[in-house]
Amino acid sequence: MKLWGRRRLRAIALSILYQMDLLEEWNNREKITQNTLKMEKIDDPKKREFTENIVKTVCENRESIDRIISSYLKGWDIERLNVVERNILRIGVGELLFGMDIPYKVAINEAVELSKVFAAEGAASLINAVLDKVAREKGVKK
Repeated sequence: MKLWGRRRLRAIALSILYQMDLLEEWNNREKITQNTLKMEKIDDPKKREFTENIVKTVCENRESIDRIISSYLKGWDIERLNVVERNILRIGVGELLFGMDIPYKVAINEAVELSKVFAAEGAASLINAVLDKVAREKGVKK
């Protein structure tokens, strides 16, 4: 499945976050981001900015985002989640709650669509349920 537009940029942000999470390289955000954007041939300044903003938002708010996600995982710890699913949820919560100015329906839909492409089978349901609860209970979804 080919990804275009902002969905592709979210997929690239997911790749960057995946690398940082898997390698525990959270302090190398700039280097990993720039290397990935170069490798993906993302030259357009607006596209770079959108991708960088997702990564920056997640990194700067990761502890808060992880606490929020953990509070909605019944019987699970965030560290038990697959790395891909964990970072899709981080992107979704970042878009919902941390000033990214993304409509909640778009944030949830994009996270679900990313999970259909990159996460384990059945992950879309978990991601949809968690993000929907976050949006509803945090007052994003009205």
